[in-house]
Amino acid sequence: MKKHHNILLIVFLFTVIFPLSVMAGAPLKGVDVKLGRNPGGIIANRTADNQGKSDFGLLPAGSYYLEFAASGMHIEVTGSSQGKIVRDIAVDEPAGKTRRVPVRIEFSVNEKQHLGVRITSLDKPLNIRSSSPEVKGPP
Repeated sequence: MKKHHNILLIVFLFTVIFPLSVMAGAPLKGVDVKLGRNPGGIIANRTADNQGKSDFGLLPAGSYYLEFAASGMHIEVTGSSQGKIVRDIAVDEPAGKTRRVPVRIEFSVNEKQHLGVRITSLDKPLNIRSSSPEVKGPP
């Protein structure tokens, strides 16, 4: 019985605790996030709060995108029809300099959904470049 509990604890640590600590770092306050509609352009602007969150409220069905300037960050978007969108964006930066590049995440909403964005730092400065078609920006 004790062995069974140890196995459950190990499974819990590797599936819940460790991935959360590896994926996201400290919240990034002050990141400007723009919400746009396809077609139609920018419809809302938000600035990430102390927790790195931007709330866009309820969105009607449609095709949307988020735009922001990224340097190195972990992004989570909730409320899309595709489910939670998670992206790590890293930018090659010269030592001691921060370079920001424009990033665009495209998604759709099939029925009225609450859209939320959370932006945190990367725990480690990894050289990750997203290959997902939803992210446009760093090649």
